[in-house]
Amino acid sequence: MNRVITRIAAALMAAALLASAGSAHAEKAAIDDPFRDLWQTTAYGEEDAVWNDIGTRVNVDIDRSVIRHSVENLVATITFKALKKRGDRFVNGWKVRTDADREFLVGVDAESGRWAGSLTLFDLNPPPESELDGPGLLECEGAGHEVDYVADKVKVWVPRSCLGDPEWIKGMSFAESHTSDRSIWVRDHGLHRGHELRGWTERLSVD
Repeated sequence: MNRVITRIAAALMAAALLASAGSAHAEKAAIDDPFRDLWQTTAYGEEDAVWNDIGTRVNVDIDRSVIRHSVENLVATITFKALKKRGDRFVNGWKVRTDADREFLVGVDAESGRWAGSLTLFDLNPPPESELDGPGLLECEGAGHEVDYVADKVKVWVPRSCLGDPEWIKGMSFAESHTSDRSIWVRDHGLHRGHELRGWTERLSVD
């Protein structure tokens, strides 16, 4: 199991998540993040971690997040201020909530030697009848990703069947990086200002 993705999943589960305001339904959400706020800590995952605003940074600073709920797939794209094949390992992706009160983490991480990145789908609260004994990695045929360093974009797609064929979904985007010794972590949230992993898009029905 990818330790970075697993650690982020644990942090996401521990975060206090607030539902987004409003009850409107759509099939696509596009959110700009003009704040240029990045947050850094040396105590990642700890309850008393202190996060400081450090401004912008390559491979982490989110410009725009777009998520779409189509008949066949969830398709989501994050556009960054700058993506480079250098620097710290970075992880980005989406947390997804469904109408069945299921939550998933779709993450892409990249680093030196594998800048094309790797995709992980993590089931945060599998149903009782699931083969998973608690949160765990999912295999999902048809899921994939693209990292475009020219366009500064990371795109992911996941078949709806891997998410339980939901009637609607909500999403939140994020990006994180860490030093090689994991002593310093940096985070950006694509939907709002601040380091907390909270808040969702509106409900996205199947288009």
